[in-house]
Amino acid sequence: MKFATPQRTITISILGTDHNAQALYSFWSPLSGLSYQNSPSCDINCNQPTDCLFILDFEATRHGWTIVNTTPKGSSPVLEQVPGARHLSVMTINPYTSLDTYNFYINYRNTITGAELAIDPQEGNIPPLQPTM
Repeated sequence: MKFATPQRTITISILGTDHNAQALYSFWSPLSGLSYQNSPSCDINCNQPTDCLFILDFEATRHGWTIVNTTPKGSSPVLEQVPGARHLSVMTINPYTSLDTYNFYINYRNTITGAELAIDPQEGNIPPLQPTM
């Protein structure tokens, strides 16, 4: 019998419209049971297969931000992903078939200013020197 895969929803707010913009995350953690609002980092650790849906909020989309994709950080395994409509969201799929820790960047592009960002949601607003798109 196949079991259902739970989904976590993480809302992303982006402050700014250039390469210095910062991302904040609002989410509920099933591991701690706590809700977080506008946190600079996102605790997305899981202990079972889990899909995480990262969604840009109203203000971020109004200011031109889109989600291009995700890319692995360092030597991390590649995390399967599914882009959302109009690039306003992305779902990551963690199969939890091993004890791998997935470290990744969410890559953003601003359709108004042309700015590009790559931010690790788990470590906060520490983008790399160059976007890794």
